[in-house]
Amino acid sequence: MKSKRRPAGPKRLFVSIKDLEIRTADEFVYPLTKQFLYFYCYLVFSKLKDEKHMGGFVSTEEVISLPYWENNTLTSIGKQVRRHIVQMEKIGRNIIEAKQKIYGPFRLILPVDQIELDVTIPSLMEFLNLIHVGRLDSDQEQRFYKYVEYMWEGDANFDDGLLKRALSLYKKAAKVALNPAQKITVNQKIGRTLGRLGNTDEALIVFWKLLENKWLNEYERASTCTHYAWIEYRKGNLSKAEEFYYRALESSRGNKYFKVLGEIYNGLGLIRKEYGHYQESLTFYQRALECWSLVDYFYGIQAVYFNIGNLHRIWGDHTSDNHPALKNSHYRNAKEWTLRCISLCQKIGIAYETSLDHILLSELFLKAGAPDKAIEYAKIANEMAIAAGNKNDIRYSYKALFEAYTAKGETALAKAASLKLQESI
Repeated sequence: MKSKRRPAGPKRLFVSIKDLEIRTADEFVYPLTKQFLYFYCYLVFSKLKDEKHMGGFVSTEEVISLPYWENNTLTSIGKQVRRHIVQMEKIGRNIIEAKQKIYGPFRLILPVDQIELDVTIPSLMEFLNLIHVGRLDSDQEQRFYKYVEYMWEGDANFDDGLLKRALSLYKKAAKVALNPAQKITVNQKIGRTLGRLGNTDEALIVFWKLLENKWLNEYERASTCTHYAWIEYRKGNLSKAEEFYYRALESSRGNKYFKVLGEIYNGLGLIRKEYGHYQESLTFYQRALECWSLVDYFYGIQAVYFNIGNLHRIWGDHTSDNHPALKNSHYRNAKEWTLRCISLCQKIGIAYETSLDHILLSELFLKAGAPDKAIEYAKIANEMAIAAGNKNDIRYSYKALFEAYTAKGETALAKAASLKLQESI
């Protein structure tokens, strides 16, 4: 039986996440426990999200996943909600209806235009701790399982450096994603993979569309800004990259978004390196390293190891020949940090979607007068880059091979590498 009674006061509901209260236009505040506060907020979310979602109805299967409801059974949830409805009816304040008294599902009686929320929908989702939304029918259930499978297979291929295969799997996951959170996550991965493949313009389009998405929460917005910034950096647009890193920083202030903060500081380190501010760059890399070590983000840690090594190589190149000891010190540091990067990848089992560390070692051995070692690492880099389909690294590896073969006097091999280099441009 459906409840027909309406609130005695004006038919407008004010939902305040900031004040943790729900009140009507005549200032009646609903006396709610934390458990029922989350329940009402979820009813509001379901109503605002999509009337087509069971017409705004909420099942007990959904309620059990809300904070403070986890230790209940489906039947006990229905009974508690029913008792609450009866209590509110007695004082003429009930705004909940049910298809069945005990078993529900339940929804707010008020129409959408009579509900006012003091936060954004993404913020409400964060408050409710929502990732997966809605009860799944058999078709949705199969789609959800496929989504999970495509995602972990995509991640595994990405980590193994098989970027084209990863991209294909992520695109399959995007087609079966069920809700905004799933779509946002997989599109971030699609954009990131496109960027690694060198398809920077496509990547920017993906990230820009994400930034226009009203469902982005604060963390997702900050994370997307870092991805966008990194692509702009790869395109050489340093001021635009810096702008988006600072946007991400503004969204992250006061929050322990250590993974995102690591992306921001690493990105700012890259930009300061390009400006020739090497000490500032090193300071940002160290901050990134601290952030990523706090969340065991080994992929990020190895990236910073490489970036510090590359920074010292550039620092050494720009150190005057009048200071040979300092110049050689930077080159030693470059080699040490690059080897740390490779060692971490081998020990943790992280594969490579980029071969820049091996390219860097090739350059360093060439500077040290060891062309054989330079050729060895350039060959490894070339094989890795081709396997990954990474256009930029393929080009860099052929350049490294050309320079190493030239230094050793292998004219024919140098010419072959030069031709491959021209084809890759």
